[in-house]
Amino acid sequence: MSQKRRALLTARKLLQEKAIAVENDIRGLLRNFGLKVGVVGVIKFEERIFRTCRWHDGPCRDHDVFA
Repeated sequence: MSQKRRALLTARKLLQEKAIAVENDIRGLLRNFGLKVGVVGVIKFEERIFRTCRWHDGPCRDHDVFA
């Protein structure tokens, strides 16, 4: 029982770290184009990214990624 719990906690921690790393990578990529995402919670992160990029003439403007 304790091995299962430890495995679950370890997997959860790994997933949290990966999610944070992906968010930071996205923030870094957008910063190269002069866009700043700002402080935002996990729930609103995707919405903020779309709102930040939608009207900017940057990395996603030539592609239909927001369709």
